[in-house]
Amino acid sequence: MRILLVNKFHYRKGGAETYYLTVGSELERMGHEVAYFSMRHPDNLPCEWDKYFVTQREYNNVKDPLKAARDGMALIYSPEAKRNFQALCEEFRPDVVHLNNVHRQITLSILDAPYLRESRVPVFYKQIMLKSEHAFKNIRFAGFERAPLALYGPLAGERDEAAREQYRQLLAENPFEGIRIVDIIREGMTGDDPRLQ
Repeated sequence: MRILLVNKFHYRKGGAETYYLTVGSELERMGHEVAYFSMRHPDNLPCEWDKYFVTQREYNNVKDPLKAARDGMALIYSPEAKRNFQALCEEFRPDVVHLNNVHRQITLSILDAPYLRESRVPVFYKQIMLKSEHAFKNIRFAGFERAPLALYGPLAGERDEAAREQYRQLLAENPFEGIRIVDIIREGMTGDDPRLQ
């Protein structure tokens, strides 16, 4: 399957990027073809698709008012992102698109790319935000109790398997509701899977 992953940073800046890059490498390991769409940045990892990446935009501590105004307009809707995304889609021809953290630098304007509509490409959206310890500095813990592994482990396994089975039944009843990129990985879905049609 050809999967296009989208995230505004293409380097391990934080949790969202770690998730995005890990999903990509895991999909590649499983034999899927993966392309990436992101923002240009000096810290980016090498990527064969970076010619399509959007212009780097910073919204914090901007000194130039003209640049701030120009970048501010692209904050809501980015014609550049839509245009570059369309060109990438035309070359890569994805079966599935997975959006992760796209706000501000890329924007949801990419969803207006005609390729998605014309080719009926499923788009999955999941934003992962893992905050730093600094973000939680005011949280105070009152205490905790340790759950015995011998008790909790089997219960967690049973609960997880029951949840997976319930989820599979839900997908069987309505295959177009709730499929996530992790389902593609976990279930080993291929491009001809009817749940993705």
